[in-house]
Amino acid sequence: SEMYKCTPPMKQLPVVFKFGPAAAGLDPPPANLIIHVPLHPDRVLFDFIRDGIEGTSMVGLGDRYTDEQIWHVVNYIKTLE
Repeated sequence: SEMYKCTPPMKQLPVVFKFGPAAAGLDPPPANLIIHVPLHPDRVLFDFIRDGIEGTSMVGLGDRYTDEQIWHVVNYIKTLE
């Protein structure tokens, strides 16, 4: 899907993995998805992506993406190892 190639959620994944240059400037630092994703049910992951996470740099993307697109992101991040 084109979404995986060019949209902000996919571009932000390296930051969340702590590989991107912007990660150093985030406070608090981003969580490692490989460790963090398996700790939450799918619906919670969906809510994190749609609504953001208060007190972190994770902004909500629900105003930019449909529920279906957000579910695709949830399914994608669950494949990361």
